Amino acid sequence: KDEREGRLLVVGGCAAQKDRDLVRKKAPWVDVVLGTHNVDRVLDLLDHAEAWGPITEILDEPGETMAADLPSRRDASHSAWVTIQTGCNNTCTFCIVPSVRGGEISRRPGDIIREVERLAADGVTEVTLLGQNVNTYGRDLAIDGRRRPISADLLRRVGEVDGVRRIRFTSPHPADMKEDVAAAMAEKALGEPFEQRIRKDLFAPLGMDGAGFGAPGAPGATAQPFGHRSEEHTSELQ
Repeated sequence: KDEREGRLLVVGGCAAQKDRDLVRKKAPWVDVVLGTHNVDRVLDLLDHAEAWGPITEILDEPGETMAADLPSRRDASHSAWVTIQTGCNNTCTFCIVPSVRGGEISRRPGDIIREVERLAADGVTEVTLLGQNVNTYGRDLAIDGRRRPISADLLRRVGEVDGVRRIRFTSPHPADMKEDVAAAMAEKALGEPFEQRIRKDLFAPLGMDGAGFGAPGAPGATAQPFGHRSEEHTSELQ
């Protein structure tokens, strides 16, 4: 701000929501402090700060607008991130997300597919599906009257969009990695045409618990059950 007159500073996200008072105390020169539920308000808050001075606005509950509904700029013309879910129902000891973002909220499948179709029409060939726990996507939607994850169904539908050549997803929770997801990955990875392909590599966050190496923060998680499950899924993808 000293180097460029008129520059405004914004601190936002999970940590800003949790430590709003600490940010103000240690960095009083910050113009806007906002949390995870009001990203759509950032321009209004910047206008306020420019006219009236620093402002802190934290909403404890999600609003009607999701971050995925906002305009975005891509750094790479061939690749795009697509939010499918916000929040998380787990309580991993090291993770701040559930306490500030709240429980899982899944986007409607139709909205996601339409976004992917628009991206593909714009030249995007690789999409990464984003969620705090993508393996439980759709559980809160209770489609067909059942509270069950439909992440495997979503992978298949995204894989059927013309022009999409590669699909990634992150982050999956090891405890919720199910056989149907591995099967969907294997179907698209081994099937034809090549242009509709789900990546065979899998990003799985791991952590430590009192019993040893296992799923992050999960009570009683150990290397043995997770290792067994990993072997099962790996065999399906080979």
